[in-house]
Amino acid sequence: MNIGIDLGTTNSALAYIPELHGELPDYPEIQVLQVPQYVAPGQIEPRRTLPSFLFLGDQTYVGAYAREQGALVPTKSVHSAKSWLSNPEVDRTAKILPWDAQEGGRVLSPVDVSTAILSNLRDAWNQAHPNAPLGSQDVVLTVPASFDEEARELTVQAAHAAGIEKLTLVEEPAAAFYSWIANHLAQSQKSLFDGQLVLVCDVGGGTSDFTLIRVHRDGDRIEFTRTAVGKHLLLGGDNLDLTLAWLVESKLGTQLSIRQRTALRRQCAAAKERMLADPKLKSVEITVLGAGSSLVGGTLKTEITREEAL
Repeated sequence: MNIGIDLGTTNSALAYIPELHGELPDYPEIQVLQVPQYVAPGQIEPRRTLPSFLFLGDQTYVGAYAREQGALVPTKSVHSAKSWLSNPEVDRTAKILPWDAQEGGRVLSPVDVSTAILSNLRDAWNQAHPNAPLGSQDVVLTVPASFDEEARELTVQAAHAAGIEKLTLVEEPAAAFYSWIANHLAQSQKSLFDGQLVLVCDVGGGTSDFTLIRVHRDGDRIEFTRTAVGKHLLLGGDNLDLTLAWLVESKLGTQLSIRQRTALRRQCAAAKERMLADPKLKSVEITVLGAGSSLVGGTLKTEITREEAL
């Protein structure tokens, strides 16, 4: 099988092309692995993506439940590990996470977290394909084009620690361009010409990449070469969520606690995703629970409008 893994800042996923009679089909149908994960205490469900969150509770949770619990207890939440992996200002192999915890509670490195996420994808794959374990498959793993050499090497190290040995790194803008061609074959045949420059903008959860690709075309055969990469930008969807949370707090007219702010940020992320997915949705209500004894009575409510999100 041919397998691709997107180890994302906010969400991770695994896609694959199944072989027919031991060979890859001429016109392959790309399938996305449904990843079983905790969505509530004692409740496991398959989801199309695995949120790139860890929660250090009675056990280490990865995925949807970890994301929701982390919003309630930020000192036990690990998120945006990929941003830390690409940050040259820190020791990326040191145990610096969860960042919101006291020093004694920081027990994981960005590499450890990346390994945990990849291990969950590995286990999900092996459960669904017991006769074709992930460790024996050819795997393509995406990385930002602007990752430095250390970040790339640490990504490979995390993959190997998760038992993924037959590995090829592909830059995310190139993967996005491959995907666009695969999903728009007729349009690409008409619109792509020899010598053309294409700008690929990849706004991710924690980083943004801007890449120039030059098209080489000979008849129906299309090849392309990356010619330029923008400087590494630690700027992405996380920053949009934080900005929306700051806007909501200003609309509420009161200063929130750290716990309230963390929960608010998660609500803002969900609101943003809902409105960007549904052009008819004009606003989303936001509810912030009170703190301490005023948990219910101190509940605050407002909304994020579509115009504000845009």
